[in-house]
Amino acid sequence: KGQIDGRAIDLNYREFLFSEGKPYSYKVLAKLTGDQDLREALGIDLSDFLDGPASVEVEYTKRNDGSAIVDIKSDITQARFFLTPFDYEKPVGAVANATLKAHLQNDKLIKISDLKVSAPDAELQPSSLAFRTKAGETELSAGRVSAFRVGETQGAIDFEITPTGLLKLKMTGAFLDLRPFLKDDGQAKD
Repeated sequence: KGQIDGRAIDLNYREFLFSEGKPYSYKVLAKLTGDQDLREALGIDLSDFLDGPASVEVEYTKRNDGSAIVDIKSDITQARFFLTPFDYEKPVGAVANATLKAHLQNDKLIKISDLKVSAPDAELQPSSLAFRTKAGETELSAGRVSAFRVGETQGAIDFEITPTGLLKLKMTGAFLDLRPFLKDDGQAKD
């Protein structure tokens, strides 16, 4: 038990002294509550859809081949979760959670799998995101949202972002509520 940037953290570290033939080289388990300031200090920007504290459980498993899996479980009940394009906001105190697995190779993010979110009137079923390295930076390259629901909108999305930045998007679904995308006079928002 200790602190990271003044916030309580429960940390457990396990390592094989001789890891050849073992399921992993080392494993780190951490439990903490992160707010916007701590996320910024760690280089994690979630400000496009999350504001406030979120309790997090992280299991980082490093393998002998240079790969790593990061399992993340987060309780975002005390945070404000919002999806601006859909005019959606989960109020602080409403029960919500998110989980994901980040896959790394030689400390570079290559994909996110099993991304799930559950919140009042919003849900994201297991989804995945793919990343590439461009000019030394990691950037989003593709994704598959197996199923989602935000308010009355229900659907699935497959997308690709070309190296030139062109977004190719395919959305299917039972219902698309366009009201959040329109002004009061029925015209599209800028």
